[in-house]
Amino acid sequence: MKVDKFKVLQYASGAFLTEEIPDDWESISEKKRISYVNSNVCEQYECADPVCVIDLIDDSAMSLLRFIGSL
Repeated sequence: MKVDKFKVLQYASGAFLTEEIPDDWESISEKKRISYVNSNVCEQYECADPVCVIDLIDDSAMSLLRFIGSL
């Protein structure tokens, strides 16, 4: 089974954001990513630095990919 790594990243973003990251996430600037996170961050992460939230999303996606790979 081939896993779409970006779809896993989008799925993981749903744990931290009110709206999953958009399809063009990989092509938008860091400034636009930070703005998107600021506009869509879940309440429990509102005080967190948006760059840290992006890192949390990436880390979560990597964990999911490792789990999927172990199946």
